Amino acid sequence: PEKQKNEIFIAPKTEMEKILTSVWQEVLKVDRVGVNDHFFALGGDSIKAIQVSVRLYRQGFELEPKNLFSFPILGDMVQFVKKLHHFSNSQTSDVNKMNDNKVTVLNVKDKQLNQHTLTKIQEKMPDIKIERIYPLAPFQEVIYEHAATEPDTNAYFEQIIWALEGELDINLFIQCFQQLVDRHDSLRTIIVQDEQAKPWQAVIHDVQMISEIKNLIEMTKQEQQKFLDQWMNENLSQGFKNDELMNRLCIFQLGNNEHKVVWSSHHLLCDGWSVSILIDELFQL
Repeated sequence: PEKQKNEIFIAPKTEMEKILTSVWQEVLKVDRVGVNDHFFALGGDSIKAIQVSVRLYRQGFELEPKNLFSFPILGDMVQFVKKLHHFSNSQTSDVNKMNDNKVTVLNVKDKQLNQHTLTKIQEKMPDIKIERIYPLAPFQEVIYEHAATEPDTNAYFEQIIWALEGELDINLFIQCFQQLVDRHDSLRTIIVQDEQAKPWQAVIHDVQMISEIKNLIEMTKQEQQKFLDQWMNENLSQGFKNDELMNRLCIFQLGNNEHKVVWSSHHLLCDGWSVSILIDELFQL
């Protein structure tokens, strides 16, 4: 596409414009986005189009990546989304949010997601505060169905390993990871089922990162490797279940200045590109 022309900047005014500009800024890593800005002129590409689509979906808007190729100007995209979702200023999203610790229905498109269903889901987890709840995206439904029909498969279980040399403040590292959890809905999301066994993804408020520390300093290198291999296999077999967070962290102390960090996650909520982005963000904290 042609380079962005020097046009007069038009700031977002409507709720929908503000939502889209916020998502574009986050994905494109730019300081500001105007209504007349061009997605690809700002550095967008097919991968970033997918990222925009996923982020908007989590806010209640079903937008396909290909739509950004048809409507690359933000203002045009806003009009398209309005027509597609009958958006109005009184409805900021189709997502269901918590209100005074009780799930309430806002603008529900899926007729199966009613107040009774939401209440039943909340009753299963009385001590957990749900921020919002929404259906699985089509690609998530495929992954969920495959994982459910083949429970022994580990095709969607991800174990990322970092070998860290040098001094490491373990508590600070965990605190930084906790900041990621606080920032990103996907790291605070669990899968819940309603009475009809239909899966929903629920974003949990105020989640404590699941983390553990293993001190292997007194072991020989051979013993450390044997322990790590056994732990990795057990962790893989454990997998993830409904109603629990789908990511966890373990830090292995191998020496005073030698550590290995294992982050386990599930492709249902964190795919390859999103994991890469999260890792980059983690090491910038």
